[in-house]
Amino acid sequence: MSGLLMILFQGFVFSFCFVWLTLPLPIRTNRLAAAVVLYLMFTLLYVPSTSSLLEAVLRYGKFILFYSVWGLVFLKIDKKYALFLAVFCTALMGIWYSLFQVFFLFFNLQNQNLLVYVTGLARIGSVMLFRQAIVLIDENRTISLPELFISTFPAMTSFLANLVIYSLLDDLEQRSRGDTLLISFIVLLFGLSTLLILAGTEVYFKSARYAREAKAAEDQLNFQMQLMLKEKEKDEELKALHHDMRRHLNTLNRLSEIQQVRDYV
Repeated sequence: MSGLLMILFQGFVFSFCFVWLTLPLPIRTNRLAAAVVLYLMFTLLYVPSTSSLLEAVLRYGKFILFYSVWGLVFLKIDKKYALFLAVFCTALMGIWYSLFQVFFLFFNLQNQNLLVYVTGLARIGSVMLFRQAIVLIDENRTISLPELFISTFPAMTSFLANLVIYSLLDDLEQRSRGDTLLISFIVLLFGLSTLLILAGTEVYFKSARYAREAKAAEDQLNFQMQLMLKEKEKDEELKALHHDMRRHLNTLNRLSEIQQVRDYV
C-alpha cells in the first residue's frame, strides 16, 4: 500500500511541477484535463528509482520525452521552447533525489517513504522559486538553437555526472568513512552545480532579453524625438510663412491706389 501511495505521490509531484512551471503559457484545452493526462502518464509509466546508472538515464530521458510531448500537444509554444522547458524541469526534478539520498545515507536514515516525500516537497518548492524569480516563462519567448544548447547542455552534463556518482551509492555503506564523505561531497557539488547552471543561464538570458527590450525602447524613443524635432522645424517654417503673409497683407491694406497694389505685387 505504501508503495502505491509513493507512486501516486511521485506522479503528482512530477506532473504538478511542470504544469506549475508552464502555468503562464496559453493552453489549447482545459488546463485541469491536460494536467490529469500528464499525471496519468507519470503514474502509469513511472519506474521507481534505483541506483542503476542506465535505469536512471532512461528514466530521466523518459521525463524529457513526457514533458516535451505534453508541451507540444497542450501548450501553444514552439518545439525548441517545449524541449527547453522539458530539459529544465527534468534536471530540476532529478537533482533533488540524489542530494537527499546522500544526506539520508550519510546519516544512516533508512526511511524510503520519508525520502520520497521530502524530495517531492523540495521539487515543488524549487519549481515555484525558479518560476517566480529566475526562469523566464513567456508565451512570446523563442529559443534559438545556440540558446537551447547553452541553456541545457552544461546543466545536463553536470546532471549526468551527478547520476554517475549517484550510481556508486548502492555500496556506500561498505565504504570507508573517508570515501563516503568524498562521494557525498562530489554528489552535493554536482547537484548544486546543476542548480546554479540552470539559474545562471536563465538569469543571463533574462537580462540579455531585458537589455534588448530596453535598447529597442530607447531606439523608439530616439525615433519619436527625431520626428518631434522635424515637426517642430516644420511648425517654425510655417510660422515664418504666416508672418510673411500677414506682413504682405498689411502692406496691401495700406496701399490706396490700384496702380500701387499692382506695382507691389
